[in-house]
Parts: sequence; structure tokens; C-alpha cells
Amino acid sequence: MKIPMLFVSAALMAFGAFAATPLQDKIAKTYKIRTLDKWCGYDRAIIDFKGYEAWIVEPKVSAAYAKPWTWTMQWATAFPDRTGAPDMLARGWHHATIVTYKHRMDEEGIAVSREFQKYLVEGLGFNPKASLIGMSWGGFFSIRYANAHPECIRSIYLDAPLMNFNAFGKAKSKEEIVKRIGPWGQNPPADGNWSADPRMPVNMAESIAKAKLPVLLIYGGADKVVIPEENCELFIKRFKQAGGDIIVNNRPLFGHHPHGLDPTNTAQIYKFFLKHGPVAPKTDNAKSKKTLVKIEDFPLACASAETVKGEAPSLLPKGKNFKLVWNDEFDGTELDSSKWGYRTNFWGKDAHWFAKPEHGCVEVKDGKVHLKVKKLPNGQFVSPQLQTGSLIWDMPAIENNKGFWPFPKREEPKFLHKYGYYECRCRLQKMPGWWSAFWMQTPGQGATLDPAVSGIEHDIMESFTVGEVIRAAFHYNGYGADYKGFHIPEEHKDIVVGTDEFHTYGMLWEEDGYSVYIDGRLRGKSSKAVSHVPEFLLISTETKWYRNNRMTGKGVPELEDAVLAKDDFVVDYVRVYDVVK
Repeated sequence: MKIPMLFVSAALMAFGAFAATPLQDKIAKTYKIRTLDKWCGYDRAIIDFKGYEAWIVEPKVSAAYAKPWTWTMQWATAFPDRTGAPDMLARGWHHATIVTYKHRMDEEGIAVSREFQKYLVEGLGFNPKASLIGMSWGGFFSIRYANAHPECIRSIYLDAPLMNFNAFGKAKSKEEIVKRIGPWGQNPPADGNWSADPRMPVNMAESIAKAKLPVLLIYGGADKVVIPEENCELFIKRFKQAGGDIIVNNRPLFGHHPHGLDPTNTAQIYKFFLKHGPVAPKTDNAKSKKTLVKIEDFPLACASAETVKGEAPSLLPKGKNFKLVWNDEFDGTELDSSKWGYRTNFWGKDAHWFAKPEHGCVEVKDGKVHLKVKKLPNGQFVSPQLQTGSLIWDMPAIENNKGFWPFPKREEPKFLHKYGYYECRCRLQKMPGWWSAFWMQTPGQGATLDPAVSGIEHDIMESFTVGEVIRAAFHYNGYGADYKGFHIPEEHKDIVVGTDEFHTYGMLWEEDGYSVYIDGRLRGKSSKAVSHVPEFLLISTETKWYRNNRMTGKGVPELEDAVLAKDDFVVDYVRVYDVVK
């Protein structure tokens, strides 16, 4: 059941002066919010996550790229101004914690923590890799969790970390041991030597180093609570021997407390997080002469029209009458094979970068189709291209062909159309390494040098960079030496587009030209290279380095993150209208 946003916000207003943020509204749809308040000056939601108290703190302005976040693994209320979290909030990072102390990060504690991270990533769009803050017991939690799920961690800041229970094991009674180390007291090592127990973080230094997880470790040389010689110093030695990337700050006169650094000088911590944070791909705007603009910069030119009962309205160009002639609202549970097929070949060869039906990269649910990127067992990344027709290069070659024609019998197109208004409402992918598009092609693309006869590729929407949509692109005369193309608008104006909300993209194709729209606003017009032949539709994604057989996308960190985050390109509907008098 969908909960109206106004109802959620009104319910959260019951917490007093703290009005719910959009993120908190989203959280409230899944988990009970216990409290809304401020933490270090930032909006915090304290929630009930499956019986565990958890916090989610959001910055005033979110980082422009990849939604990075810090995670205090234990003692989140201790010395917050000394441990870097507020510094990162000020730089647009989010912050989170979950209280699992009763488990002391045993296997159950690891499982609960993993479920929490999965919710933040898949439910709230957080970056798939967390930057950990581990103080004392939190250091124990951090290393054990990172050892279990290294693919989910970006960096680890440890502060006077507990690394083994050697001192605890010398307690006078079993009751005292249980009180100190919780469930671990029920399953001690047979010889009583915690320092040699492989479950202890001090013995995980090599695996953390091999996972290439960078570590910042701050501790007090005079610590009498967590003895450095038996804990962090032994870990440091082993971590360095394994070739690990570590920064050590030993403060000889400090004890166990206070954790962190002076609040006026926490640069070592926040610079460490920033150094190992997600980095947006570099673009040379000066070279490309690209200008980024807002959707609102374009003039309104469409009117809302409910053409499909119970579904989101279309935004149709003003001054004309339209009739719906084809649509897919994706209201079922499977892709409608009478409307869509998969592009899986490229000039007679299996296109290893395109997803096939058996890869499970297309999911229809909640009235939308989700196109996903996945990693196959052989290391190849794949993502889907869905189309209502095909052209020559989509056909597989006939093996051991003895005839003149190297291709099998062509399939009848599922849908071809000429002229009219073509519209797609969608939400873009959130992670780099792959991109999305809504476009059209003709079966005879490039067959002649007359686009009126052979057709033209219309790229109505393309997003190559997270949060950006490029100018509409039009290609004709094939893709070789005779290639020609143009853009709408002609000047290089790419649009900043949020990746949390849906936007509507449209193209009006008439006998005398094209008009391109976004959210009912006119991006531009052109009368160049008008096609007068029917064309088919595509909603598609492509992984980075997808066409070069030498660059299959294997081992690309950006794609690893996209797969881990279960990133998707989501389409609400595709509709085609005829202009009628």
C-alpha cells in the first residue's frame, strides 16, 4: 500500500518543531521513527530498525556525487566533535549508526549490521561502501565487519581499538567474562588464549590489508584500558607486514580517552575520509564547451493530460490534439514480450556486454520496469537494451553458413511508427560506470545516404554522467565514413537532473522537423534530416567500455559499486501518440 507523502509528513510533525525532511518521509514508509531531532546541528532520525535503535543523520546540502557516508560502529554519542562525523556532514556526507552492542559483533551482529547497510544502500540510495569510525569496542566491530564484508567498506578510522580479549580472559569468573564480552564468553577458545583466536581482529590484519582497505589509527601510548602492545600495535605491525595502507598517530601521553582529535584540529580525520571517498569522473568542460543548465531554464510548452486512467498524466505539446496509439505502463509482473525484445547481438556476433533474459537484469514491479547492471560469474558486466524492433546488426550470424546471406530469417517488428509524439517517464541511474537512454532507430539505418528514406537515430534522452542529461542527439547515414549528426539544441547545453525523482522526456516528430521536451518544457527544435520512414523504440542501458572487446568492463570499480548498490534505471511508462486534426 502506498502511503501518501502528506500523511507521512503530518505524522512525523508530531515530533514537535522538527518538520520531516524528504529523506525522513522516505524512512517512515518502512521503519518506525522514534525521534526527530538535531545532532551536532544536523537533522537526525532515530529509528527502530528491526528492534535495534539506529540513527540516520543528513547534511544540510548533500554531496553532489555518490552519496557518501560515515558509520560509527559503536559509542556514537562519545566525543562526536572529535571523531570526524560532523566534519563530513559539513562536506555533504551522511552519517549513520546502529546499536548492536549486545551482540559484540558476533556472527549475528555482523548479519544485523549488513541488513542495516543494505537498507541504507538499496532503500535510501547511500553509497554502497561505508567509511567506518571505530572507537574502542567500535574498533573491534569495524574490523570484524570489514573482514566479513570488505566489498562494502571504503575506509576505516580506528581509535584506541579493542583487538582481542586477552585481558578479559583473565577475569575471575565466567559471569564477569560474560558481562564484559557478552556472547563471546559462551564460546571461548579451547586453550583460553584469545590473542591466538582467529576470530579476534588482531588476527585479521593480513586479510584487511589484502582487501586494500585503508586505515587511519589513532591511539594513546599510555592507554591502560586497551593495552596498545596487545591490541593496536600488534595489529599495526601485522598490517604493515602485509603491505597495508595505514596512517598511525601515536599520542604518547594520552590514555584511552578522549577519543579523536581536538575539535579545532580534526583535519587528519576528515582529510583521510575525503582522500578515500568516491571521486566523480573528471570531465573537461572547457574542452567540450559544455554548459550545465536547469530544467527550469527552458520554457513551458506542454499541458498535462490524463490519457491512461489511473496512471501518471502525459505532458503533451500545446496547440495540438493527440491520440494514444501505443503504450506500456509496466503494470504486470513480467516484461511484455509482445511489445519488447532484447538486443543481444552486434553485427552477427554475440554482444557480451548486453544482458540476455536469463541474466535477470530486467524486473517489472510496482508499475515500473527496472533495468539493472549485473556481474556475471566470468567477471563480465552486463545491462539490458530493450527494443520494439530490430535492424541488421541485431541478427545473429548463421554458423557454418554456406549460403550467400549470413543471417537467419528476420523477426517481425513488435512496433514501428512514423511521426507523432514519443514520451518516456523515467528515473535515471544513480551510480557511474553505466548509462541510460530512451531513443529510436529504423530497420534500414544507413542503407542509403538519404535519411528521409533510410531513417535516422533519435536519441531523445541519454544520461552518460550521473545526474546529467545530454542534448538530444540525432545520427544518420550510418556510423562510418558517411556519418552525419546534429543536436537539439545546437549549443552544448546539458541538463542537471536529480536521480531520486522521475522526469518526463518527449519528442514531437512531424513531417517538417523535430521538437524535444523535458518535463513539459521545450528544449529546442530542428528541421534537419527529417526521417519519413517508420522507426522502433528502445529503452536501454550500456556498461562502460561496452563495445571494445579488449575492454570488457571487467574489474571496473565504478561498475562494482553499481552492482553492489543494486543500481537501476527505472521506467514508469513509454507512450506514443499520433497528432490528429
